[in-house]
Amino acid sequence: NVALASNGATATGQDYTRDEVYPGSHFQPSYAIDGLRYLHLAPPPNDLDGFWRDEHGLPSWLQIDFSGSKTIAEVDVFTVADYPDAPKQVDPSESLTFKNFGATAFDVEYWDGSAWRLVPGGRVGRGKFGPVSPNDKVWTKFKGFTVTTTKIRVLVYGSPDKVARIAEVEAWTP
Repeated sequence: NVALASNGATATGQDYTRDEVYPGSHFQPSYAIDGLRYLHLAPPPNDLDGFWRDEHGLPSWLQIDFSGSKTIAEVDVFTVADYPDAPKQVDPSESLTFKNFGATAFDVEYWDGSAWRLVPGGRVGRGKFGPVSPNDKVWTKFKGFTVTTTKIRVLVYGSPDKVARIAEVEAWTP
């Protein structure tokens, strides 16, 4: 997973919900590349949520910069599960759905050196010429492609409450 912070990746967001808005919670972009695929408890004494959250309006984006050029063949996006699944502290299954907190419409893009390009199959919950069925999966996989890039981003266009939330983004080499 070349999108992990421990592999040299960094994450930035268009914005994020500041900690003081919900004391004890943490919503910085870096929580989306820490290797935890779920809304997770931060280490004590900071014992509440850790994931990327932006309540400043949609669309909003989360960008992951790799440590150099990487060839990737899969991107996995993990949105936030509903309660009671959210606080379970376990990886979601591919069949787990949400109704309240996940991203219902988003794009996954890669940087080609001069412009952002859609990852093949990387449009979820919205069509080129109009709406399609909204996403309800916590875990969405994009594979069957190979691109070489220095960064990827997730653009969140829709969620039930108009707040962008991403628990984790992974990018896998072939």
